[in-house]
Amino acid sequence: MSAGGNRLAAANAARAARHQLRQTSSALQGLRRGTSSDVRRNSYHAGDHEKRKWATHNTFSAAVRNERVRQVRAWSMSPAQKKAGSRRGPLSFRTPHIYDVIMSFRNFENGACFPSIKGIARRANVAIATVDKAIKELVDVGLLGKLLRTRPVEDPDPKGPQVEQITTAYWFLVPTWLAKALKAKFGSAPKPDDQVQREQDDAEHVQRMLDTLSAEDLAAFRLGDQSILAKALASYGRAHDRIARFQSVETIRDAKI
Repeated sequence: MSAGGNRLAAANAARAARHQLRQTSSALQGLRRGTSSDVRRNSYHAGDHEKRKWATHNTFSAAVRNERVRQVRAWSMSPAQKKAGSRRGPLSFRTPHIYDVIMSFRNFENGACFPSIKGIARRANVAIATVDKAIKELVDVGLLGKLLRTRPVEDPDPKGPQVEQITTAYWFLVPTWLAKALKAKFGSAPKPDDQVQREQDDAEHVQRMLDTLSAEDLAAFRLGDQSILAKALASYGRAHDRIARFQSVETIRDAKI
């Protein structure tokens, strides 16, 4: 290993030791508070949430990945993105490279991506602090999403921690400018993330509305009012609603008795 590589390894080892010292101090404070928990704030149990994000945002081809990285490099160097009094835009010099490295941990089949900070730093050959800074920049400009995660401790001590911190989940977002660039290159592109969020909100609003409809009204909404099938389902829905009302009255009557 070169002298530069030795210095980088030593610097990362020192930072890791300081991080471990902070974790130990936090754990001791938790014991004094009676929480016995050593996890970061805003952490969630690992589960379906990140899997849905991975399936939505992380399943793309190697060609799309390469084009994303190329566009991010060009965007970060664009004069229009440069900050006043700065030679660069919102991304530091190594951030596009780290963006590419994080993508290299992505599972091509299900989009899963949860590398450790140390693993990213090792593969990118940069310091841990550089990775932390790059991730913050990518999140701030809307190119990266992340979720701090925990999992239950196996066979925990009743007085000890019940959950433990695990690696962060990452997914790759598509701002409007990147969606336009990908569409120009490939003829199609993922929807911008603000549009995805709007569609999800609309779908949830419609579902909440449907949950309030009677069976008859729901049949009419799904199939219209004129078809034979719609009329049959509406008739079935009326019968279902009558039964439901009758059972509700019987329940109230039994409760009074």
